[in-house]
Amino acid sequence: MKKVKARSGHTTQEEMQKNFRFVTTAFFIISLFISVMNIQSISTVPSWLNISFIILLICSIVLFVYGLSLSKKGLSWVNGGLQFFFFLLVISFQLLLTSTGMYNLGVREGQIIEEVNYSQLTLVVYFGSAVINVVLSLFISSPKLRRMNSYKGYVAGTIIAVVIIALIFITLNVIRYKIFTQPDTLKESYQFFIGAVLVLFPATVLGISIIRVK
Repeated sequence: MKKVKARSGHTTQEEMQKNFRFVTTAFFIISLFISVMNIQSISTVPSWLNISFIILLICSIVLFVYGLSLSKKGLSWVNGGLQFFFFLLVISFQLLLTSTGMYNLGVREGQIIEEVNYSQLTLVVYFGSAVINVVLSLFISSPKLRRMNSYKGYVAGTIIAVVIIALIFITLNVIRYKIFTQPDTLKESYQFFIGAVLVLFPATVLGISIIRVK
């Protein structure tokens, strides 16, 4: 009777490299799509926004090339995690600037009439969210949660993350309706801002987790 070899439950280096390349490519496609969308309005937004778009696009390309080269070398959880952390930050910044650009375009075309300073408010909320994310990340990556059974820890972490994302989404929408005088007119641009804050959350969790592991 032939013996069937049991496949190891651990991910091999080759599988890790393959998954890493897939996620890196996916992040780059998302970033590139945002960049192409922003370039279409390059002549209608302030020059500082155009410069920022180009800088972030260059950062995205550099991260993509570096990620592909990293996947061919010795890949570890730390250097792979750092790659994803920086890529998520770039995408978050891109979405934040896209939101500002769409708002400026809407004001220029007369589609948005708002008394509150959109750029300043969203920037304050964005960095305020970053501080809150750091605090939440310290809880999620706490040694107590990591000492749990792997399955229990995964379930607990997933539930906590879903609840936090839902709360972020609800809170940001409440801010839109409570603070802005014409909330419906800036719905489209504000959705990109919400996306920027939501992407910032996993980036922060990943960054804090790497710091704690190191």
